[in-house]
Amino acid sequence: MSLLLMRGDLEMAATCTVTYVDAKHLLACGHPVMQNGAVSLPMTETEVVATLASPLNAFKIINTGKEIGAFTEDRDAAIGGVLGLKARMIPVSMEVSGAGMAPVTEHVEVLDHPALTGSAVLVSIFQMLQQTNRFGSLTSYHITGEIRLKGMEAVPVNAWGAPGESMAANLMAALQVGQAFNQLYSNVARRTELESVRLKMEAVPEDMREALESVRLISSSIVHAGDRVEVEATVRPWQKEARNVRLSFRVPTGAAPGTLRLLVSGASTLDRTLDAARPQGAAVDLAGIAARLRAQHAADRVYLSVIAPSAQAAVDGRTLETLPLSVTNTMEPERGGVDAMLHGESLVVAAQAPAGGVLAGQQLLTLRVEAGGGLE
Repeated sequence: MSLLLMRGDLEMAATCTVTYVDAKHLLACGHPVMQNGAVSLPMTETEVVATLASPLNAFKIINTGKEIGAFTEDRDAAIGGVLGLKARMIPVSMEVSGAGMAPVTEHVEVLDHPALTGSAVLVSIFQMLQQTNRFGSLTSYHITGEIRLKGMEAVPVNAWGAPGESMAANLMAALQVGQAFNQLYSNVARRTELESVRLKMEAVPEDMREALESVRLISSSIVHAGDRVEVEATVRPWQKEARNVRLSFRVPTGAAPGTLRLLVSGASTLDRTLDAARPQGAAVDLAGIAARLRAQHAADRVYLSVIAPSAQAAVDGRTLETLPLSVTNTMEPERGGVDAMLHGESLVVAAQAPAGGVLAGQQLLTLRVEAGGGLE
């Protein structure tokens, strides 16, 4: 018989000989498989196709058969299961598409176990990206979709993997999705079942990396509250001609006279800056983690953010910008604690536009806000 860690269009199984069986119970292996204690894994019949003898590493080639029960124990002396019992598995659906290829949808189910589920999901995503015929050293990957937990709004997935020096693009994309999954699945406060993972994976046959080369003001650097400001950013795709992206926003009507700074950046810089206001290492509940994942910005866009001279706070995974002084004073006793953290400035996204690729880099601009009404 075999125990399944993953089944469907991709399968991962461990096979053992049966050492004891009665009308309802079964013992196998005579040793642990992973020694994970209490488990819930499908038990299947097994057909041995061939046995390869070797004094170094003998093994069998097998085909798994129909499901006949579930293994419930993985202990030092043996693995034990119950015939007729249904194991709980987590469904993962993945649709892979790319230029010149029809979409291919694969369905798998992975085990539900704290020690192994995250790795099983990561392996299934990576394997699907690896085995497509569109895989190549210069291929980029875009993964979208959702992770569903019972009783909660779906958490969106939006991950990019582009070729780089640190790791392969498909591994980078898979790791981003796997990290988001683990933040939800392994959360200490999770009390609800993880229902499903649904992903769409696109293979883009080119290097989608882009660099933010320069930023400049098209309109005047001297503005009034309510004026519209035009900014132009030059982005350079990997080994291609640079192009310009226009962004515009209105100066906040409540902007005080003085200096107003603008940050033009990609998503990685923006999210990292926003995370600076959050407590590091503090436990965040499931709703907070979900809110943080929903708030992450897409990597294929260029963002223009206003750095406002007002307080910003992180509360239960959510970022609160431009807080009034009264609220700041109320939250001050919690500064640096696990419930809230204050930051002296607020970063507010004022405009965004498609970048055409995975943008990296940042540039700062400075405006001079003068008193009086705008000329617009």
